[in-house]
Amino acid sequence: MPLRLKTRFSLKAKIVFVIIGVLSLYFSLSAFINSSIFTEEYFNTLESESVVIGHSLELQLDRLLRLGIPLEEITGFEEQCQEIVNNYEDISYAMVVDLNGKILFHNDPLQHGITINDPEVLNAVKNYEETVQIFSMDEEYYDTTIPIFDTHGQHIGAVRIGFPVEIINQKTGVIIFSSVIVALVSFIIATIVLIFALSTWVTKPINKLIVVIKDIREKGDLNKKVEVITRDELGQLASSFNQMTADLKESRDKLVEARENLEKQVVERTKELQQTLDELKESQKKIELQNVQLKRLDRLKSAFLNTTSHELRTPMASIKGYIQLLLKQSLGEISEEQKNALNVVLRNTGRLDHLIQDILDISRLESGTMKFVSEKTDVRMLMEETVETMQSLADRKGIKINLEIEDKIPELVVDQERIRQVLMNLIDNAIKFSPNDSGVMARARKEKDDVLFEVKDSGRGIPKEHQDKIFGTFYQVDSGMDRKFGGVGLGLAISRGIVVSHGGKIWMESNMDNGSTFRFTLPVKPVEDMEGRFKEVDMFGLKNKELYYFAEIISHR
Repeated sequence: MPLRLKTRFSLKAKIVFVIIGVLSLYFSLSAFINSSIFTEEYFNTLESESVVIGHSLELQLDRLLRLGIPLEEITGFEEQCQEIVNNYEDISYAMVVDLNGKILFHNDPLQHGITINDPEVLNAVKNYEETVQIFSMDEEYYDTTIPIFDTHGQHIGAVRIGFPVEIINQKTGVIIFSSVIVALVSFIIATIVLIFALSTWVTKPINKLIVVIKDIREKGDLNKKVEVITRDELGQLASSFNQMTADLKESRDKLVEARENLEKQVVERTKELQQTLDELKESQKKIELQNVQLKRLDRLKSAFLNTTSHELRTPMASIKGYIQLLLKQSLGEISEEQKNALNVVLRNTGRLDHLIQDILDISRLESGTMKFVSEKTDVRMLMEETVETMQSLADRKGIKINLEIEDKIPELVVDQERIRQVLMNLIDNAIKFSPNDSGVMARARKEKDDVLFEVKDSGRGIPKEHQDKIFGTFYQVDSGMDRKFGGVGLGLAISRGIVVSHGGKIWMESNMDNGSTFRFTLPVKPVEDMEGRFKEVDMFGLKNKELYYFAEIISHR
């Protein structure tokens, strides 16, 4: 059923009402905004004036204070206060008070010696910065307070300048009245002009359009056209109406054709969607199978590393033992050249043994089989012992390890040897990558609910593109540099695993040519289930981007 609208007002009347409303709102807002702006500007002017006057009095007092005259012994300063009030009609009072609120000088001699007890005023007087606030006595005043300092920079009092709030209200009332008169006159003139223009430019063309629409509705003649006289919006409306009637029959045919095409497309899209769903189900099955295979590979990898590490340690211990026997000449005398060669072999055997131990630790951490023995640990003693141990290594390069430990640092309940392993690894890296005759800094301090450890080197720094990957297993920033200093990229991964197992965090910051700082935190409150915590850490990257790499390998098998 068509909706029938009834109204007793013409379009012209409605537009006139809207224009009157808009103009009324505009001029009202204009008057309000202008008065508000004036009020704010006038207040700012008075505030600035009072600040300038206050600073002027403060400077006069400063000159007297610089002559060695104490503030309490200055005489005759009431005249300057009276002169300020006499010269500036908006200023109600000018005074100088000490920090206890006692009035030392006032434009009104009767106020001299009175002590002010108002807490807000006393707070403003004792403030080291200038303040502006509303203060009520017999009436409300805007009170500006300027601090006074003696020649030694000591805060000894304040200058107070006040002007009444009523002055701003009076000025605002005058401005509002003037704005209302101007707005009313402007409103009347604008309304008359707009009504005349509306009758000439809007109402007549619309009436012509209405006549044509009635003819089309009553006679059904879609060939009826509206005469286009102007090029404004009404002319465009008439042109659009003519185009609409011309396109009506053609649009009906196109609509039928479009409906038929749409039905065909729906059928085709339904088939494509079903095919896509089938492919997605197949892909899901493949992904599930690949995930099962990846988990199996992960278990095999852990078992392989654990078994290989144990098998290598036994012959490695024998090799080291026999080399040490040879060096002690327990199996016969050896030459100096043979001794040097055996020392080289012993050092490299030690590196290989360290690598095997790192791989074994990685395997234990990831599988959750590494055992942690928690005990109360003196952080200061732990740091001092670790630095003392590592200083002999640093001495080879002429590097000094500096130690800073916060006083009264709390004890921690941690696996002391594992945390020592983390510190030794970080300090060892700092020594490796610091130049000769430089320094390494080790720090420890309490930070909220944690103890923060820091190790800073004097090296070349780590590029930003490598910083997010530095704690990954077997990751090296510069393979050539790492080969020079030894290591395969397991130390930081093991350190990360140990810190995470203790409920802490480890990270680093580095800028090129400014060295690197490694930090880790340990909670003061002991944590439980250290072994289980590490199972959430992705040591080998198989839970994120490497997952897709292995899945791709399996899919091509």
